[in-house]
Amino acid sequence: MVRRHGDDGHLQAALQAITDSCDLVALCKGALPLPPIKSDLAKLNNTNLLIAAARHGLALASGDYVLRIRSDLIFLDRGFLDQYEQGGMLPRGTAAVFKQRVLISWLYTLNPFTVERMPLHFSDWFHFGLTSDVRQIWDVPPITLRDALYYRTRPHVPGSNAAERLFNIRRAVEQHILYHCFKRHFPGLVLDHHTDQTSGTLALDILVDNFVLCDLVAARCIF
Repeated sequence: MVRRHGDDGHLQAALQAITDSCDLVALCKGALPLPPIKSDLAKLNNTNLLIAAARHGLALASGDYVLRIRSDLIFLDRGFLDQYEQGGMLPRGTAAVFKQRVLISWLYTLNPFTVERMPLHFSDWFHFGLTSDVRQIWDVPPITLRDALYYRTRPHVPGSNAAERLFNIRRAVEQHILYHCFKRHFPGLVLDHHTDQTSGTLALDILVDNFVLCDLVAARCIF
């Protein structure tokens, strides 16, 4: 610890908890923040740092399976593995890409045919699955400044609702990651902007064939 924090008992306890529970702690290279994702938010967009950190950590993962998770989430036990196993037994269709399904949060996984009309908006809170599959998800390019300011230079599409008109960015963070991941496997996949429904049906097929939605309460997930 740096000298000015040397007497901070809370930080000492936090560092000890990290030391006790981690085999390896890695620091990734930084990434510049982008303008806010939505016009009603002041917080900068740090998605490129998220991508850099996830890729750096996953490159160091050595097991067959990996749990990539937010630092402010925790599972109180291994019960989530039961949901992963049960979901993995379901039949898969023609949109299957991963060797096995990947477990994700149901919260912030959106149905593009309901209120929030954003295809490929599948939660990025955590990913559990084969290490090779989870690495595929995060093997994506950074968000460009042009895409971050997409709706600052053009109007939202006609018929956009009030929530959809708040977006500055071309695609939501979750959409950016999954669009670039699955575009490699489905060249005809289209997501020109965050409410583009051109590939809405394919997006749902991708969800059903490649992911398991985790019941956070049953999995004893604490945010």
